[in-house]
Amino acid sequence: MFGRNGVYVYETCFCVGRGVRHPILGIGFWGDDYVTAVRLNGKPLTMPPSPRSCIYDDDPCQILMTDSKLLEGRNCLEMEVTNAGGSPTGLEVSANVRGGH
Repeated sequence: MFGRNGVYVYETCFCVGRGVRHPILGIGFWGDDYVTAVRLNGKPLTMPPSPRSCIYDDDPCQILMTDSKLLEGRNCLEMEVTNAGGSPTGLEVSANVRGGH
């Protein structure tokens, strides 16, 4: 059985502890067929210039965010993946948050 073509939205949430100063979010990712959007707390993050970047058989895309989009407490990361090839779709993400106390 083949997956349906279309846009799939994946979401994961995490918490930044109280008192963490200058938090930095690092994300590495790729999707099948390709990642079309990345949002943190509903706000878009900068994507690579090509709309067909971050595909599963290429080097993963990287985002390093050092501004104030990270909130104390709950933060949610959403990623949109377009499935255009009729095969199963998926997303692989590796992320970390670091900062000072």
